[in-house]
This record gives sequence, C-alpha cells and structure tokens, in this order.
Amino acid sequence: MQRRDFLKQLGFGALLAAAGSAVAMFARFLAPKITTPKAGPVEIGMPEEYANGTQTYIENARAYVGRDQGGFSRRLHSPWLHAQT
Repeated sequence: MQRRDFLKQLGFGALLAAAGSAVAMFARFLAPKITTPKAGPVEIGMPEEYANGTQTYIENARAYVGRDQGGFSRRLHSPWLHAQT
C-alpha cells in the first residue's frame, strides 16, 4: 500500500467518523432530555374552595385551575418548568 492510498483511506475514515457522530448528535437532539410522568386524575377539591374569578396553580397537577360562577371554568396545563413562575 502506498502512502497516498493510506492517507486517502485515513481521510475517508475520518470523514465517515465525523458524519456518524453528526448523525448521532442529531438523533440525540430529537429525543427529549427531560421526561415527565404521565398525567393521571388529580383531586383538586370542590369549586367552593376557590374564589370566583381567580386562577390557582395546583402543584401536584402542574396546572392552573380557574373558577367562575358556574364552577371550574378552565384548566390550563403547565408542563414547562419556566412557565411556573
């Protein structure tokens, strides 16, 4: 094997290694780093426990619950940690 052929193969191998690591990093980018437990039923209490026209954050449900005159009006899910301020 000549020196030129050896360097060609070495360069081609380095190129394949770089491309393989780029594909691996891209695949890792697509997967979430943080997994949250699956949501299930959560007891939040009775509507009378919350003031009318307010939104209350329920920690174990990770959601905001609003109340109006008819009872619970809306539930807004908040899965992102930075949105819980």
